[in-house]
Amino acid sequence: MGLGKLKTAATAKTTASKSTTPVCIGSAGLEDVIRELKAAKAAEKKAKADIVNAEARMVDEALDLRRASCRADRTVHAAVRIQAGSETILATQQGRFKKMGEEVVDPIRSIVGEDKYDGWFVEKTSFTFDQAALEALPNADKIADAMQAALGEHISILQVKTEIVPTEKFVRDTVLEDKAELIANRLRQNGLAEPFKVSFK
Repeated sequence: MGLGKLKTAATAKTTASKSTTPVCIGSAGLEDVIRELKAAKAAEKKAKADIVNAEARMVDEALDLRRASCRADRTVHAAVRIQAGSETILATQQGRFKKMGEEVVDPIRSIVGEDKYDGWFVEKTSFTFDQAALEALPNADKIADAMQAALGEHISILQVKTEIVPTEKFVRDTVLEDKAELIANRLRQNGLAEPFKVSFK
């Protein structure tokens, strides 16, 4: 049969067949409960869609109001309370951003410039080890005692991960300064330094 054919056969999708899930007959009273649950789930789904729609309609104005408040006070407020008529809502945007790997360093540098990169971003590097690969090595005990000296040709088990993280200075500058805000907008348009969305309560 050969390994190739074996793999193909093992991963091939089987033809859809009739469900083999058994059907159990519940009590008469359970019918109403099932109906209520289905109705509640449908209402929940609609409510979530309504929330997403409402947030999308107010997010731009909320960001403008927060930015104006921050600039008036010359400080970055993580949250502002917005009042419109008799209604109030808390709009929050922490200085947190979606993860970025080291592959974005050059694109970011090209947008913000060398002079601002070091102040606005920090490169956090972590090292992890493939435990299974390490344990499979004949000199695992030596590696545990003196990792760097013992790795030698097996250095590939060392996995390096670098994350590019915007600094507090980046958050402050891009909230409080027009020119920095324009640069932040260019970064976001290129999928870089994207903040987590505003939350409303």
